[in-house]
Amino acid sequence: MKQFEFLDTVDQFYRLRKKYDIKQKDLDCPYLSKRIYSFIETKQRKLTEKSLKKIIMRFNEIFEEREIDLSLSVENIVISPEEQLKSYIEFAIEEIKKGKIHYQIEIENLLKTNKSFLSRGIFYKFLGDKAFQEKNYLDAQRYYNKILDNLIANKYWDLLLEVTLNLSRIYYYYGNKEKLQELMHIYENYLAGEKTYEVQILLYNISLGYYLDNNYNKTLEVIRKIDITCDKKLEFRVLLLKGVCLENNGILVQAEKIYNSLLEKEDELKNIKILKTNLMENWRKQNEYGKIRSNLFEYEKLINKFSPDENHIAYYLLGRIFMYFGEKITGKMYYLKSISIDFKIGNENFESRKYFSALKEYINLCDTKQELNDAKQFFLKNNEIISNDTIRFEFIKRYLSLGLIDEISDVLI
Repeated sequence: MKQFEFLDTVDQFYRLRKKYDIKQKDLDCPYLSKRIYSFIETKQRKLTEKSLKKIIMRFNEIFEEREIDLSLSVENIVISPEEQLKSYIEFAIEEIKKGKIHYQIEIENLLKTNKSFLSRGIFYKFLGDKAFQEKNYLDAQRYYNKILDNLIANKYWDLLLEVTLNLSRIYYYYGNKEKLQELMHIYENYLAGEKTYEVQILLYNISLGYYLDNNYNKTLEVIRKIDITCDKKLEFRVLLLKGVCLENNGILVQAEKIYNSLLEKEDELKNIKILKTNLMENWRKQNEYGKIRSNLFEYEKLINKFSPDENHIAYYLLGRIFMYFGEKITGKMYYLKSISIDFKIGNENFESRKYFSALKEYINLCDTKQELNDAKQFFLKNNEIISNDTIRFEFIKRYLSLGLIDEISDVLI
């Protein structure tokens, strides 16, 4: 296994001699004596700039005589320890890509004592990118954070943007709103002058940190900074988020206008479903049940084009709507569909809240032991990630109201 060691210029001449079987006597010539070279190689005499040029010249003459395809210069023989480490890390990275993980261990040990930012930056960014691509997000986060401050200190703005953007994706994946909001400091202080597409995505991701925190005014403040003209998909996401924030702030009519405006020019079925779902909820909040009734049949047809796993929110909304219209059986059916889907970790403030709401509504509609037990199984199956005392209390109340005291034990802590 190749291992790294720092070589000064004289060591490199020695390695070249051994590699190409060049004896010290072969270096003897009118302008360079074997004796002087020997003193230099054994470090009994300092390598001066003048001697360096003579030795390089003699090596090149020998290479030419022996038809060795190599040419030395001051630039490629006088290599700083940092450049040597950088070169070795680049070699190690290629080996790690081939699955030779022992190189990763070696480099990480080297970097414990070597504080060269250039080498650390190259290596840990590579490891961060590799972990990110493999969806090992916690490892990626750890590697990126090793170099974040140094990227700033050394003004590597392009690398800073790449690392910060991936961190924003990781933080959103884990619903880490505090860390997302902290990235606003990096944007404002180091990236605000950049107008690239990547910066606009970063801003959008940061805005989601405030959205997760229910800070809709701050979310709107951040998305106002985004240039939505650079990408159609980004424009859709930003305007949709704007509509949702306005709606959550009670500005329902303006939100409705945004949804309708987006709907007029949208042709992607998934986005059409999102917009129509938002419109149905918006109308419900405005008590515009006439609009809901006239669009209800088409909306049901639309969501049936998607798999149940994609309709968790839509099913919950339809449950609420049909209950309002007094159609208890249909409303109950949609609540059951909503809670029957395997719950997946996502946006904690949004997905789990809707799941809780659907489950709570369904529990209070259950009329039999079997229905309640079915709901209990969905709850227990997902309990590791959605433990909620309020839901447990709803089960207990409903079992008691139906006289099913013996069934309570499974939902007690």
